[in-house]
Amino acid sequence: MDNYNDKNVLKMISSLNSKSQNEIQKKLNDANKNIDYYYSIFFELLAGMMLSRQGLEINYEHKIDGKTPDWVIQQNNKIQAIVEVKSYFKKQVWKNYEIFCDAIQNELKTIPVGVSLEINYLSTIYDYKDDFMPSLIGFKEKVIDWLSNYEIEDIFEFQDIEIKILFFNKLLTYPDIGIRPTTVQWGYDTGVEKDIFNKIDKYKNIIDNNKIPYILVLVRQGDTTNFKFTDIENIFKGKVNFIYNRDKKQITNQILEKNSIVNNLDEYVNAVIFIDNQNLDKWNINVINLNENAKYKMDGSILTKINQLDNFEFEINKL
Repeated sequence: MDNYNDKNVLKMISSLNSKSQNEIQKKLNDANKNIDYYYSIFFELLAGMMLSRQGLEINYEHKIDGKTPDWVIQQNNKIQAIVEVKSYFKKQVWKNYEIFCDAIQNELKTIPVGVSLEINYLSTIYDYKDDFMPSLIGFKEKVIDWLSNYEIEDIFEFQDIEIKILFFNKLLTYPDIGIRPTTVQWGYDTGVEKDIFNKIDKYKNIIDNNKIPYILVLVRQGDTTNFKFTDIENIFKGKVNFIYNRDKKQITNQILEKNSIVNNLDEYVNAVIFIDNQNLDKWNINVINLNENAKYKMDGSILTKINQLDNFEFEINKL
């Protein structure tokens, strides 16, 4: 997480106007003891920095009709667009759960019994609190006792984890451990369509009352979610189905129906900015331009600057 050190954060904050600098610095300071909240604010800052670097005049949490969108884009003291940020990152509770699962496996590996074991993680991470870290005191001894009174396919349960004996192998000195990957869940099921719906629905009335465009920024850190940029495109634009016409000997494409969850709200979205760092330190930005079908059109000069972010690649510590 070296990319998020104080030096980089201060550099990112310096790209903002003084009011936004003070507001976001205060929130980062308040979040100092809550790492999840800190990252949430950090990714709002990341989105704001990228907009600011495009020469856009932005303000952080500017109040409109009693609500405070993450950013607003202004021009000549007039609000030109609302910008909302939704971020996906590995939260502390997930990290704690991973540590716990690793500890379980490390304990099993030290038991001097030649046996093949299968581990099945039963619970999703949503069942646990941020400070989740069960004690492993006595765990190893209980497993050894269980193995001494075994039956094939007998199951040992501990903290929502199942351990099953598959077979014994005299050629092994220590357990061979297999994990059922389809059952390991780190909370990756984000329900991104529902998140998008909620983000748009929250500001629908403000958009209508003020007739201002809306930009949605989605930030994904690492492999914390399964969705890709193409999935976001499909949500708003529908999937492209390629069809081969035998008579005309040509390929045509047909746009299938858009995702029904956001289908009745997509007219409120002028652009979607997808910021992704699946490639370790390198971040990629993709833009979906939806201005043509949006209810309230975005100013052409602003839209041009937004579109220029498409296919942009960067490293935070080199900006």
